[in-house]
Amino acid sequence: MLIVVGLAAPVGAVRNGDPEDMDGKLDIGLTRFVEPEEGIAQATIVTYESWGCAHLGKGRGTTLRWLFDGRGDRRFDLVGTFECRRKQLLFDLRSRNGSNMYESIEVRRRGDSRTALVRFPTDLPELERGDITMIAVSNDVSGETCQNVCRDRAPDKGRLRFND
Repeated sequence: MLIVVGLAAPVGAVRNGDPEDMDGKLDIGLTRFVEPEEGIAQATIVTYESWGCAHLGKGRGTTLRWLFDGRGDRRFDLVGTFECRRKQLLFDLRSRNGSNMYESIEVRRRGDSRTALVRFPTDLPELERGDITMIAVSNDVSGETCQNVCRDRAPDKGRLRFND
């Protein structure tokens, strides 16, 4: 009797390596987007250096965000922002125009403090077409060689594309 066991692969996955191209803790090294289960997305950002929740303190000009276009019109429809509240790292999703704000999501961290992972539903109105493109954007005031704020974008050109 022969038994074949297979592991289900994710429905879709896309990843993009990004060069070490800025000073500061939020230099993005890798972005990844996976839909491991129907209707649930998993977005991951890995930086070159470790950073903690307090690094995203308000008023410091340091931010880490995902921008999503889910309608295929080349405009970003959904903004995901990493926030630190009461020493807890959260991911806030809202529509670009502010009309829809969703419940905060707890960010999963890996042991290296360079990886931030969030899971969220893809049945949001802003992602209705299923032809999702995105970019990750960081602003970091901790860099010594940048003037005022170190900025990074991943991918450096174009957008990360995820098709259902």
